Amino acid sequence: MSDAGSSRTDTVRPQGRAAARSLLLGAATFVVVLDLAGIVILLPSVQAEFGSGIAGSTWVVAAFIIAAATTIPVGARAADIYGARGVLLAGLAAFGLASAAAAFAPSVAVLIAARVGQGLGVGLIEPAVQRLVRADGHGRDAKRDAQVQGLAALLAAALGPVLPAALATAVSWRIQFGLDVVLAAVVAAAAWRTLGATRRKAGASHDLLRDGLLAVVAAAAVGGLFFAVIEGPSLGAGPAPAIAAAIAALALLSVLLVVEMRRRRPLLALRLLRRRRFAAGNAVRGLTEFASLGVFFPLSGYLQDELGYSPLIAGLLLLPIILGALFTAPVAETYGASVHAAWFLVSGLVCTATGVFWLAHVAPGMPWWFVLAPLAVAGAGIGAVETPAELVVSDDTPAGDEDAAWPLERIFYLFGIGAGVAVVSAVWQSVGVGTASGVNSALLVCAVAALIGAAVAAVGTIGSSRAPS
Repeated sequence: MSDAGSSRTDTVRPQGRAAARSLLLGAATFVVVLDLAGIVILLPSVQAEFGSGIAGSTWVVAAFIIAAATTIPVGARAADIYGARGVLLAGLAAFGLASAAAAFAPSVAVLIAARVGQGLGVGLIEPAVQRLVRADGHGRDAKRDAQVQGLAALLAAALGPVLPAALATAVSWRIQFGLDVVLAAVVAAAAWRTLGATRRKAGASHDLLRDGLLAVVAAAAVGGLFFAVIEGPSLGAGPAPAIAAAIAALALLSVLLVVEMRRRRPLLALRLLRRRRFAAGNAVRGLTEFASLGVFFPLSGYLQDELGYSPLIAGLLLLPIILGALFTAPVAETYGASVHAAWFLVSGLVCTATGVFWLAHVAPGMPWWFVLAPLAVAGAGIGAVETPAELVVSDDTPAGDEDAAWPLERIFYLFGIGAGVAVVSAVWQSVGVGTASGVNSALLVCAVAALIGAAVAAVGTIGSSRAPS
């Protein structure tokens, strides 16, 4: 077998081996998505044990996002140079070791550091899986890979609010990280046995040291922006330190963008962002993740900390957002190619905003069933967006640029999650943690993000891209 862009070493793979390979790649995706989907429900338990406050809990998510998003381009480059199998094994090892550190973390600072390690692992796992999937081309094996990937992500997303919550309720939030260790070890062992050697992609650059340094500087710059947003409300010296951090981070990011655009082999194909539909589709996906994960964060905290529900009950009460998405996603997938994507994107995001606005009326002593219907409405909107947004992006990606486009797509997705949690955290802290008004204000931010996404979809996804390839 080989990575995308290199010749296949076996043109006809035995059926059993091909199926095992598809299941393996699906299992790797399951590990990543389960961690992303399940961490928010654990944050109130983490906060209660360490007394970390909302800002500390936010960094548990943000540190992972920053590390993963800035590592993915380097991971993709490493997979091209050294082969996806080795990069996948390295990523699983890093993720497993960091998960073990998280399971035994004695403080929130150590937990945040462990989350950085998990993010670095995911930054290697995801591009390796993507390269291995693309190595199958467009035949029967590729179709099976795509189906298994979709099912794995769907199962992990459905279990995300419930499985970690059940473990936290029965034993401790730490057990989820122990489960991550076991899953990473099992997938790594299967990868060692199942995957054959992979070869270097033709023309791949060897300048990984410079790539890694750029990624570290990018992580520092993005971290500065997150610091300004997350810590700004709690800084005793007023807004000046947060503003200074934001200005310095933006200046550093600007320099990095100039350097990246002038490189002969850039880590990110930023030229693709000149394509209107490509940029709009990715922005819509990021804003959708902003709204969806942003809703989970304050609502999970309010259900557990203020209303006294266990993590498991809170997870079950949040499940309608997943069920709503499962209801509309097949419709969008079936008709997404025949009906203009803008219809699905705009109507889906307006539906999401409606559900979240309805939800933003929590009050002390509210009955448990109050959250069910608005969450289902919001979830139905989210489910209507995912496939059409992917179609918009893929349709506007020039032939031969699929590998170059993928890291940008993942960065939009991950930073949508990170920005949602960070901005919601800042609003929540500013208005009042532990109050219904604080939660409602945070939820309204998510509704606004969904409406902005609808506007971007309406303006950016109609017609064809005019930008050059």
